[in-house]
Amino acid sequence: MPRLPSVTVFIPTRNAGARFEQTMRRVASQDYPRFNILVIDTSSQDATRDIAARHGAKVHVITQDEFSHGGTRNLAARMATGDVIAFLTQDALPASREWLRNLVGPLADLSVAGVFGGQRPYPDASPMERFFYRKRFPETGKRRALASRGRIALDDIFFSNVNSAITQKLLLEEPFEERLIMSEDQEWAKRMLLKGYATLYEPSAAVIHSHYYSLRSAFTRYFDSAYSLMQITDDSFRSFTRQGVSYTLEEIRWVAREKPLVIPYLLCYDFSKMAGTFLGRHGRSLPRSLCRQLSMHSYHWKRPPELAH
Repeated sequence: MPRLPSVTVFIPTRNAGARFEQTMRRVASQDYPRFNILVIDTSSQDATRDIAARHGAKVHVITQDEFSHGGTRNLAARMATGDVIAFLTQDALPASREWLRNLVGPLADLSVAGVFGGQRPYPDASPMERFFYRKRFPETGKRRALASRGRIALDDIFFSNVNSAITQKLLLEEPFEERLIMSEDQEWAKRMLLKGYATLYEPSAAVIHSHYYSLRSAFTRYFDSAYSLMQITDDSFRSFTRQGVSYTLEEIRWVAREKPLVIPYLLCYDFSKMAGTFLGRHGRSLPRSLCRQLSMHSYHWKRPPELAH
């Protein structure tokens, strides 16, 4: 029987809240023989660090100015002691004791650069969130690879560091892009595809994860997402818009069947997302001071332009 790789489970945190106790408990109780837990905490003011330490995690503290989605994960790669790094967010709850084993297992195939696992919404998730996770994280796995070095579409590069695994060796050689606001995982996936690797979606390595977004937070998140993806994907604005319209129409039909009274709010919610996406796609032509107001990650815009795309 082949030797299982050692794993460092990495969780970036900031004021993770009471639910983090359950996440740490689930991680610590995984049915996997060789793993440790690393938490890099961005100056939390609550009990986050105490909860992490209580469950055996090594805790490293950074300031808000030091944090970025790509940079903090690259720091974790340098600090990790495992052969594989399993990335998890503070609000993602492993769905079973086999989560880590199922997530890491496919990396035995050396043609696979990274694996990302399934995500299921929390029971109190909104209909819009339930549709998103149903659509984006199906029950069937998928391998993504390029037959040629041609045009890469948005779906080709989908990869999620909410719940993923990459070998430490590869990540040290091919780190995440640190200048992006977000979507560092998808930029990395694109590079790996171009280098001839595959990425794998493994639904059995599932976590429970969802958000509540207000109209404003939906706008700011989609502004950041569109701004980042504009720099990553080869999709044209027309193609990007066409995909968005198709998704929205399917979402409206699904919500109308499941919870029709939500439709008026859904229309406002989708308008917020579309407005954020439109402005994010044109973000480079906007003043940085305005981008800071439109962004969910306002700290990003305090950095010098050469340190932020």
